[in-house]
Amino acid sequence: MKRWLLPVALVGALLDSGAASGQVLLGSLELEAEWSATGLRGDSLDHPMGIAVTASGNVLVADGTAQIVVYADDGTPLDQWPLPHGTRPVGLVERPDGSIVVTDYTGDRLLLLGDDGDLLATWGERGTGAGQFQAPSGVAITAGGNLIVVEFMGQRVQELDAHGDFVRFIDGGESARLHAEKRAGVSGMEGMNMPMPMTATPGDPHGLFAFPTDVAVGPDGTLYVSNTHHYEILVFEPDGDLREAWGSKGPGAGEWEVPVGLVTDASGNLFVADSANFRVQGLDPTGRVLLVSRADERWYRSTRRIYSPADVAIDSAGRLYVADFAASRVQRFSKRAAEGS
Repeated sequence: MKRWLLPVALVGALLDSGAASGQVLLGSLELEAEWSATGLRGDSLDHPMGIAVTASGNVLVADGTAQIVVYADDGTPLDQWPLPHGTRPVGLVERPDGSIVVTDYTGDRLLLLGDDGDLLATWGERGTGAGQFQAPSGVAITAGGNLIVVEFMGQRVQELDAHGDFVRFIDGGESARLHAEKRAGVSGMEGMNMPMPMTATPGDPHGLFAFPTDVAVGPDGTLYVSNTHHYEILVFEPDGDLREAWGSKGPGAGEWEVPVGLVTDASGNLFVADSANFRVQGLDPTGRVLLVSRADERWYRSTRRIYSPADVAIDSAGRLYVADFAASRVQRFSKRAAEGS
């Protein structure tokens, strides 16, 4: 059976969506650097899906050629870590000991890499049980060192301990049931031809998730999940109860067209790769939109419909990095406040 890759969702939405004009910018981004070459073997990035910044300031990019590419913060290539044949790396996160956890979307597993890129362990296999995966995409780490893993095709979120063992499903509790019951249906999936999960799965008893993509953990333990094809950001208490949902389908500030990659900064602000709106949005911990960056930027005007942010990362200086899936490159931005703010 043919396995669909996560980029199908991005590309399909890009083909069907257009950037709206007249967006009011609440804040924006200033392009500082961009790069696409790996530099070590004379090749280039190939539709990168994930990005992370390590404690040392290196930039890790999950590339479509089954490798992790390591850069300095200015884009200087430092290393390339080949992954097992057939791997499709999507999400990645650094652990406190410097090891790296990578989601293997096509292999239905997690990869544990050393800080030199050596493969130390694999966790999970394809299935619907606890600790098994269907197309894991996003991964984040809690203050206690546990992993939060989002399954795009499994349509659920799991928490694992530091050894890769199952802890619990993040299903939202009773508040998730109430939200799912009152939430309006979303049109537009009919033309996507997206396969459904193998079977009904545990972990989402209320039908909360619709092909979720990524997860971020705030400084206070709040969990954020991009519920991609319900066009919303789900906000969970640290205990797993659903607190609220932000946004709906649309081009306005605080609305979404295929929200995918997420990251939080030291202040608890959330940044979202709003892929099919061709932009990045920033929100404060209450959901108030702080930053919308798109149509008036030089980097957007020059790329237009080949710009598709797939993931975002923040470094210790607060600079934002974007993995651009469509243009196969990485961009680094500084944040710019809106005039008069």
